[in-house]
This record gives sequence, C-alpha cells and structure tokens, in this order.
Amino acid sequence: MSLIDDIRSGDSTAIKQLYQDNAQDVYEFAKGITNNHDTAMQATKNTLSKLVQQIQNGDEPTNIHSEALKLAYDEACKI
Repeated sequence: MSLIDDIRSGDSTAIKQLYQDNAQDVYEFAKGITNNHDTAMQATKNTLSKLVQQIQNGDEPTNIHSEALKLAYDEACKI
C-alpha cells in the first residue's frame, strides 16, 4: 500500500509520517510569508489537517510535498 492508501484507511502511523515529512518545510514556507511564528504554526496545522482530510475524501495528489506547499500558501495568506 502507498502512503496515500494508508492515510485514506485512517492509519495513524501514515498520518504521522505525512506530518513528519512535511511539517518543517510547510512551517518555514508559512513563516516566510507571515513573518510570525504563531501564525506560521497555525498555518502549518491547518495545512496538514486539510491535506489529510483531502486525501481521506478521495483526492490523490501526485506530489504530497507540492500539494502541502500550495495549501500552506493559501493558509498563510488567509491568516
């Protein structure tokens, strides 16, 4: 099974893996946009939660990291 399949099935280890693989880059990207630690942390949480939710709802990103950064941009700009 792929990471996406594991996330879709609700495997908590796969979800943790997605967070571990992407949280630092998403945070740094959001911090670069917002120039604020707290806002970047919130954007990171929102981004990764949305990404997991999208995958569980059937989306299948070809590149999880790129999709995370796209979502991070939207989240950082909203906040």
